[in-house]
Amino acid sequence: MRKSNLIGFYVAIFLITWGCSTSLQRHVAWDAGLIGPEGEVILFYKKDQKIVIRPCERYTVLKSKDDCKVPSGKEEKSISVSEFKESIKRGLRLYYGVLDASSSTKKKLEIYARSDELKAKNQLRDREEMRKQIARIERFIGEFGKDNAKAGELERLTERLNDLDSETSQASVVKEVNERIDHLVDTIISDQKLHRYIFSDSKNSFVFNLLRSYLRASTLSLPWIKIEAGSFSMGSPDSERGRHSNENRVRVRISKPFEIMSKEVTQSQWFDVMGDNPSRFSTSEDCDDYTQVNGEGLCPNHPVEKVSWNSVRRFIEKLNEREKGSVRYRLPTEAEWEFAARGGTQTVYSFGNDEGELEKYGWYDGNSGGRTHAVGSLAPNPYGLYDVHGNVWEWVQDGYDKRLPGDVDPVKRSGVYRVVRGGSWSNRARFLRSAYRSCDDPNWRYGDVGFRLVRTR
Repeated sequence: MRKSNLIGFYVAIFLITWGCSTSLQRHVAWDAGLIGPEGEVILFYKKDQKIVIRPCERYTVLKSKDDCKVPSGKEEKSISVSEFKESIKRGLRLYYGVLDASSSTKKKLEIYARSDELKAKNQLRDREEMRKQIARIERFIGEFGKDNAKAGELERLTERLNDLDSETSQASVVKEVNERIDHLVDTIISDQKLHRYIFSDSKNSFVFNLLRSYLRASTLSLPWIKIEAGSFSMGSPDSERGRHSNENRVRVRISKPFEIMSKEVTQSQWFDVMGDNPSRFSTSEDCDDYTQVNGEGLCPNHPVEKVSWNSVRRFIEKLNEREKGSVRYRLPTEAEWEFAARGGTQTVYSFGNDEGELEKYGWYDGNSGGRTHAVGSLAPNPYGLYDVHGNVWEWVQDGYDKRLPGDVDPVKRSGVYRVVRGGSWSNRARFLRSAYRSCDDPNWRYGDVGFRLVRTR
């Protein structure tokens, strides 16, 4: 990277992290700033086409920007929006190698980093050197066989050479990453409420935390699975082991396709919308990625639980207000839930009839250790949905009835109790069957009940 770029980058980061020691760990509020070494909050927000960096008094719990009181001896600073964005992009190229990301994202970030002006000039030389290395390794493997450490190195070098040779691929990746960073920054500086947070204990500077938010999915941006319209037999046959009388088998037709979350709503997603975390399993003993924001503890990737049906309804209302009509969120109907959870099967579980296979797909009393686990940790069902068996029960729209209704798009909109499906970490295997049904009071909160959403456009 050119020296002038480095200077500009560090100036920008100094402004943003002004007042903070780079040797201390801290948590970052998405549009509220970061926590400094003495417990001060440093806000950043857009004003008159500038990013304002504003220090607040120590240990401030911010509900709005007005709660930020500038301490004596400190003052606001500002940086242009364009400079802010460019510093983030330069930072991404500098630090991509140590960021926590999936292998596919890491690959894109490596391509993005190599697009830097100085590195681009050296790509031709890099290609020739890689071709020589590949030739040497191929000769080695030809002599000693594929079952050695050189085979993995050959695969890595070949993939990297292919990336370098694909200018179209590189341009596409650069465009994608730049657009995502621009969108991220625009989101940060456009919202007047302080409700979005970035969680990080592992890195200690602003740029790490902001780039971490690029790598981690934001609210409800985890994959959605499109479920096509179709028909199925809802409930269970009389012969199914563990069957209950409320699982009467009926024929159901889902008349329209719908999109459903591939994973259960997490604690970080709930906190992002509601500003609190009601979950029972939210301490450092419950997860490896524990974090704390404004005094609220979170296991960010574990499912949110201890949420009532009525509190989920308020969550959905807030979420829909935020989206301003571009998409609409709701709970799945009971029929939609079972249709999606079965994944096109009519077996006891989505993966078949063998209870002995359950530990590969669902957290229950036989493998959970008495607690929830990060969503998506086990294998998905045939449609790509995780945790449809276990982890936490999931609220659905329907009021409870002892008899399942059949026909087209059935849903019971009223009822004293609301249906939950899927079983949880605390249940025996039979309660995790695709057909099993239970219910709870819509005001009750349990440490084993959460939810996932359906969205429409």
